[in-house]
Amino acid sequence: MSDESRDVWVSIEAEATEEEIDAIAAVFARYGLKSEINAGLLRLSQGPLPWALEISVVLTSFLSAFGAAAGGDTWRGLKALVAALYAARRGRGKPDGVIKLHADGGRLIQLDDDLPDVAYEEIEEGRLDRRGLYVWDPERQGWKRISSDK
Repeated sequence: MSDESRDVWVSIEAEATEEEIDAIAAVFARYGLKSEINAGLLRLSQGPLPWALEISVVLTSFLSAFGAAAGGDTWRGLKALVAALYAARRGRGKPDGVIKLHADGGRLIQLDDDLPDVAYEEIEEGRLDRRGLYVWDPERQGWKRISSDK
């Protein structure tokens, strides 16, 4: 698959099965997104480890394409995609993990399973515009930037 035809790049844990890879690919395909999935995330701890799913995108292009595919309701479509990815990852003998969105400009957005609508609306509106790790703060009902460049 050439870079021009790919919408998302996905990294998951190295020990993922072909069935897990296929389930993730099917979710992206259901939303009209071409994905390249790499089961290469190495973890050196022992025991049952949570699954991992990291999505790399050029955020504005991804949201534009996703919005067009979702009929202009981008944030609702993104929320549904994330929920479908969580559903595809669960029930496979691993503890729950978290989905992380690696966006251009050095932004890493943690997409927890229970994010409220406003969190997705703020992603769509471009409010997470600076380099850093973003996590949702339920007390403040807003994104919190954990780290940044100097």
